[in-house]
Amino acid sequence: MIQIKVIHVIILFILIAFLLIFGFKNFQLSLPIQNSLALAAALSCFNGIASFLSLNYAWKKSNAIFFGVFFGNMAWKMMVLGCAIFFIFKNQNFHLVFALLGLALFTFLFTGLGITLILKNVSDQSRILGDTRLKMFAATTD
Repeated sequence: MIQIKVIHVIILFILIAFLLIFGFKNFQLSLPIQNSLALAAALSCFNGIASFLSLNYAWKKSNAIFFGVFFGNMAWKMMVLGCAIFFIFKNQNFHLVFALLGLALFTFLFTGLGITLILKNVSDQSRILGDTRLKMFAATTD
């Protein structure tokens, strides 16, 4: 199996964000709605890359470090999303409903993709290295 490299994931996330941003430009949507969806895609991509990099780094560390990074990552996402919502609420160039829907949907998209790629990367590494932690986890979930 081919191990997923970090740079490939970053390129994939940015490519998906550009497809989302420029894909909505082809529809006959008003400018505030296009701005809202573009901002949502860009912020979700940024959070997805930050999440992937931090969790990929923390995966092989101790449980205390991993969960510290995991919960710190969640706090970071909530802070960025809260600041974005405040900015959108105060700015008339964005449509509030489409911005919130876009932030929610795109955040789920990039978070799910990041988790899937991390687990694929870890399972490939465990096959190559014979990692016993993943085998023990698989044995307890059966």
